[in-house]
Amino acid sequence: SWYAGAVMAKGKICWSEPYFSATGSNELTITCSRAVYDADGKLICVLGADVSVEAVSREFIASQTGRAGLPFLVNSKGEVIAGVDLYRRFSGDWDNTARLPSIAGGLASEGPVLWEKMKTMKPGVLRIRINNVPCFASFAPIRECGWTLAILLPEETALKDVVLMEARFKKTQEETLPIFQSYIFEGAMTFILISLALLLLILPFGYFIAK
Repeated sequence: SWYAGAVMAKGKICWSEPYFSATGSNELTITCSRAVYDADGKLICVLGADVSVEAVSREFIASQTGRAGLPFLVNSKGEVIAGVDLYRRFSGDWDNTARLPSIAGGLASEGPVLWEKMKTMKPGVLRIRINNVPCFASFAPIRECGWTLAILLPEETALKDVVLMEARFKKTQEETLPIFQSYIFEGAMTFILISLALLLLILPFGYFIAK
């Protein structure tokens, strides 16, 4: 399939769907290939480079996103190509394309909504619920191959820094409020005393002028 795909792509880079490699381990593999032509446009060969789904999951996806969220890679059909430990769920024959889980069917009622946003090939963030847990789904396209990289992050984790900052602001407010109140009280007392002093001065003067 990767060879035929590269020939059909007419010199453009072609990414295959995951398939089980013909190696002894039957490893789930993705191939990047490109057809090479001579000056007359005749096909000379097809160059291909294999990368295992395990390597994609371990070296790229997991290392880029850390341990906070659940990252996964989705192809143009809405199928999950790779994710944390995803490759361990598959087994099959080397001459068959892997049956991949669908993003639309794998996240219950929220899956189709998320997929509708992802297949527009535009980056975005969507608030969804997974197993009744509020989450943020952040996604961005990889246009060279028509795939999308997405990360699911619980809302509690995503907003952790905001909650901590809010707590610090509240603590600071509680600490400074008595100080501001004392300043206001002192200012009010000063204003009242000055007003009384002025009143004591104005009343006799006003009485004298009126007389």
